[in-house]
Amino acid sequence: MIPSRQYHQHNQHLQHSHSQSHSQSHSHSHNQSHGNSHHHHQQQGANQFSIDKLIQINNQLSSMIKIQQIDSKNLNLQLKKLKLKNIDSNLFEISYKNSNLINNEIFYKNYNTLKGHFNKILSCSWHPNNQNILSCSQDGYLIMWDAITGMKLKIIQSDDPYVTSSDISPNGKLIAIGGLANNCYVYSNTSNNTNNNNNGKLISIFKGHKEYISDLSFVNNESIITCSGDKTCNLWDLNKGKQIQKFYGHVGDVLNLSINPINENTFITCSSDGYANLWDIRLNSKNFTRNFKISSDCDSSVIQFFPDGNSFNCGLDNGLIKLIDLRSDGELAIYPISRVNAYMKQKRIQPTQGYTYYSNLYNPFEEITGNNITNNTENLNGLGIGNNNNSTTATNNNISLSSRNNSIKGSPTFLQNSNSFKLSPRSSIIQTMENTGVLSIDNSKSGRLLFASYSEFNEIIIWDTLNGKILGTLNGHTDNISNVKVSNDGLSIVTASRDNTLKIWSV
Repeated sequence: MIPSRQYHQHNQHLQHSHSQSHSQSHSHSHNQSHGNSHHHHQQQGANQFSIDKLIQINNQLSSMIKIQQIDSKNLNLQLKKLKLKNIDSNLFEISYKNSNLINNEIFYKNYNTLKGHFNKILSCSWHPNNQNILSCSQDGYLIMWDAITGMKLKIIQSDDPYVTSSDISPNGKLIAIGGLANNCYVYSNTSNNTNNNNNGKLISIFKGHKEYISDLSFVNNESIITCSGDKTCNLWDLNKGKQIQKFYGHVGDVLNLSINPINENTFITCSSDGYANLWDIRLNSKNFTRNFKISSDCDSSVIQFFPDGNSFNCGLDNGLIKLIDLRSDGELAIYPISRVNAYMKQKRIQPTQGYTYYSNLYNPFEEITGNNITNNTENLNGLGIGNNNNSTTATNNNISLSSRNNSIKGSPTFLQNSNSFKLSPRSSIIQTMENTGVLSIDNSKSGRLLFASYSEFNEIIIWDTLNGKILGTLNGHTDNISNVKVSNDGLSIVTASRDNTLKIWSV
């Protein structure tokens, strides 16, 4: 038992201790709360300082970028001025002075028509022997033809049902195709003997593109280059069976490519971004070595190196074809669609079947001369469509297209009575007049002639590259010509059409 006095003292001591402990706890809690509040205010201040600092840095970077952009534009303007000083003439002006030396008549005969596909043909290639031809159709088959006899030497069922491009290796032993399956397929072509087990055998599948393959070409017997809608180009090694290099640089679909005929290490591509890029395989860099602005408002759809390897032709989806020189970094000539439309007005005389003779060849200098040569205004007043108030517009109900006979009702009489203006069965008058694009181009062996097919004409237009005159056409197909290829020896031409046929032409 604890005495009452001691108990009272002990109780007072416990109360005092509890009071002191509560006071200390309250004081500590108050100090801690005050400290947390102070720390929170400090953190808010630091965050605000960081945000202000980031805004300041961002503004400084934006200002620096704008300054660099202005400097870049000024530099481009200075480069353009320097280029214009060096471009003192063009092919048309120079050749016009010697026009008396230029022969204005071209004769080509259709020697053979190859029939066997059941759907439109989008690609064709010459064999190195200059006698056999490979064709690729949407019927799902590849056919190797004898161009002289018209016989089918080989039929291969394609692994890609929609082939857009094809090529044959320089030694003739391999066939490569590409299309909407995003893959490149390589087949053997060792023999034309159909009993050979390796005949037409699939030997490689190259997978790597994320979109369709728009074009491809053999660099040599060991490698292939493909271009794709995924904005890239791939270099494939046939021996290793894999991709060895990837090329970046375009910001749109890469639509076409061409290997330099003089130097296989360089190739050029065109894209829907309106640029043409030059590449060098030997460089480890994935970026292009040079680029050329072809157009700012339309796609660069097809491209082809000139035979000397120092320049290239590029066709646009507005119908223009431009000849660009790599050495001068400028345009040498422009072949506008307005000349094709004007040429189609000319009356043609056909003395014999298979030949086409033009008595009144269209002279581009009657339309544009001198410094106005780059004027590409497409005012088709003569066709009843134009910018003047008296012309008939395409929306006039008096103009209609009959898809049965490809005639234009309500059009000028020269269109109704002439075969020189044939339209695709699925075309419209608006597309024909306003949206004519280049489908395929190729040069003669010397480069003097340029063969071009257009999306709304069923004929190949033959250009004189020197003076810009149209020398004739290859007339015979009943639908768009998707591909035109000149043989390696330059003696023959093959045209592949959406009318399911191929035609062989020669002088």
